[in-house]
Amino acid sequence: MTKQIYFENTPEYGDLYIDYIFHYDDQPILFTLKDDFSNLYLCVCYELCEYQKWFIANIDFNGLKEMNDNKKSVLELFLKNQSLLQAQRKSFTKEIFYRLESTNEIDTDLLPEKDFYLETDYEEQEKFNAFYA
Repeated sequence: MTKQIYFENTPEYGDLYIDYIFHYDDQPILFTLKDDFSNLYLCVCYELCEYQKWFIANIDFNGLKEMNDNKKSVLELFLKNQSLLQAQRKSFTKEIFYRLESTNEIDTDLLPEKDFYLETDYEEQEKFNAFYA
């Protein structure tokens, strides 16, 4: 399987490749990425109008599994980090700008809601488990 670069040359993590998509709406909305060293990142697209904007958080597999099993909220995984990488591009352009932001300085309205869980059912959890087996 060919890796598809989603974010190229990020200042913190290098190239990031699409890994697993939890929510999709014409493009990935909530998904994981991997770097060249197989480190995991959770990404959420929080704006799709004039700009496309994403937050990217470094995560570990155990946290990701807990999120998929509805034991941790999406927000909990983002807030485990001291900072998040923000990616932004103006719609219909290719150039993406990156900025590292301190987690406690980010407007919480831009992040997933406090009580937002994936609410995966057994079938979705098994699909996730098979993907990461």
